Amino acid sequence: MTSYLSQKIRFISFLSIIMVVVLHCYNLDSKQNGVVLHFDKDYNWFFQNLFSYGITRIAVPLFFMISGYLFFLGFTNQKGVLIDKIKKRIKTIMIPYFFWTIMGVLFYFIIQSVPKLQPFFNKKLVINYDFSDWINAIFVDLIPYQLWFLRDLIVLVFISFIIYVTIKKTRFLLVLVSFFFWIFNQNTIFLSSESILFFSTGATIALYYPDYPNKLFTNRKMILIWIALLVIKILFMYFYEDQKAIINIIHKMSVIIGLSAIWNSYDIIYPKMKTSIFKENKFLDYSFFIYVFHEPLLTIVKKLMFLVVGKKEVSYFIIYCISPFIVISICLIVGNILKNHFNKFYKFTTGYR
Repeated sequence: MTSYLSQKIRFISFLSIIMVVVLHCYNLDSKQNGVVLHFDKDYNWFFQNLFSYGITRIAVPLFFMISGYLFFLGFTNQKGVLIDKIKKRIKTIMIPYFFWTIMGVLFYFIIQSVPKLQPFFNKKLVINYDFSDWINAIFVDLIPYQLWFLRDLIVLVFISFIIYVTIKKTRFLLVLVSFFFWIFNQNTIFLSSESILFFSTGATIALYYPDYPNKLFTNRKMILIWIALLVIKILFMYFYEDQKAIINIIHKMSVIIGLSAIWNSYDIIYPKMKTSIFKENKFLDYSFFIYVFHEPLLTIVKKLMFLVVGKKEVSYFIIYCISPFIVISICLIVGNILKNHFNKFYKFTTGYR
């Protein structure tokens, strides 16, 4: 891997983390007294759906593709190579997953211990958890729900040899089959179709076209096509909301084109800004910490903001716009403190990144 590609992955990963935070800021599915509120299709609806159900939806597929590519880059069927890669992922993925999942549960337990705060929680109180509830909270219905990505990645790593053999024997068959599962939103028991498709796509590129990501891409048309698809999807959601199948197809197309558009954008912008943002910005080092730390922090920030500004319709738009900046700033501050003053703990909780 070239230093250019390494830096490109580093920057795009940070950008994708910001997208994940914005995605999770969506609040038009909020409830009052257990009832989902109805919002008019105005500027607030358009803005939140364009970003959280449009632009940011490429973030997770991009992470899975990068993960698949990096895992299978230089991969051979030698037993030692596979064991070494799994050992590394235990340290970089499994340990952070279990640490932050359990911390999320314990954090809720502490907050719920304050009687006045209990009404803010719709789910079962942690103090009343039985064994099955703990299993569910750690492996299924996660409190830091963004960690489902790491959970799927752990499963993919442990079945990586099966993925390797399948790709080597059938070449593109795994990608094609998982593509149709993804198009029709059909998930398996242990894995989402999204994770299988894009991880196996990254794996296929690494095994057959390892140098392809090193090429420069400066096709601006992909960006324009992506934006056009997002606008078309929004228009269908506005005028033809009952056409779920068509909206779904347009959405899937926008994700695929969006992946290429974001990958292209780096090569277009980099020559103009290479010294200020892409090389010297140390914020990029906190990508993983922002990912693991932003929830349930974001949920709490949104709840507190609703208490301050009320639950008027304009409040939802204000909170949607402001909460990402607040949460990302807190993550950067906390991450910086931990990294500089509790470095061993920071490295342990972030997979030694």
